[in-house]
Amino acid sequence: MHADYALVRAWKADKFGNLQFRLSQRNFNPIMAMAAKMTIVEVENDVVEIGEIDPDHVHVSGIYVDRIVKIGSPMTASLFLGLIINHSENGVVGFGPLAAEGEEDRHLVNAGGQHVTPQPGMGIVHHADSFMMIRGGMIDVTVMGAYEVAENGDFANWRIPNRKGGGIGGAMDLAACAQRVFIAMEHNTREGEPRLLKRCKLPITAPGVVKMLVTDLGLFGISTDGFECWRMPPAGIPRKSRS
Repeated sequence: MHADYALVRAWKADKFGNLQFRLSQRNFNPIMAMAAKMTIVEVENDVVEIGEIDPDHVHVSGIYVDRIVKIGSPMTASLFLGLIINHSENGVVGFGPLAAEGEEDRHLVNAGGQHVTPQPGMGIVHHADSFMMIRGGMIDVTVMGAYEVAENGDFANWRIPNRKGGGIGGAMDLAACAQRVFIAMEHNTREGEPRLLKRCKLPITAPGVVKMLVTDLGLFGISTDGFECWRMPPAGIPRKSRS
């Protein structure tokens, strides 16, 4: 159940909206912050810069927070979350690019096991919170790989018995609950067969959700007419084509 508004109190917040609670503040406040359509937070200390709260001390990710009010201030200050935030299913929220060779932190990986870099404002949440963000519709865009994409927006991206490939992981949750689903994949199989099909041959991860995909041959959209090539195609290939 979602409340329209949650009014919670935190000990500290940063300008992204990450919250840190003190002692018994962690009883109901974090739960309520994650349970409302709009979360308004009253903080006891000054709102600090992004990155000043240690990721291990982020008790609620700023992705849940809509407004922050300084206790005792005669005017309220709104913090709009206009940043691009990377979310990983394993609970790392707000991480940076992949780590360069030799600079990896073995304790900091994304859901694919790749080493990523810390970024100011990053927070670490547990698995239930991570999937609450996904299932609560808080992910604006998810980018996933796929084996096949159909012209009606269906896609297939998980392993079936006796076939090599990735496991399903959180793909179904992301496909069903993210606001937009984008696919990044190779245009053809190793055998040269197309991956852009009229209908998927493999079991479908989610029906009709893909709106855009990028391959090594171009950027494509999906409309009622099928696949549309959005990138300027090479000479001799029509700008709008079906696969």
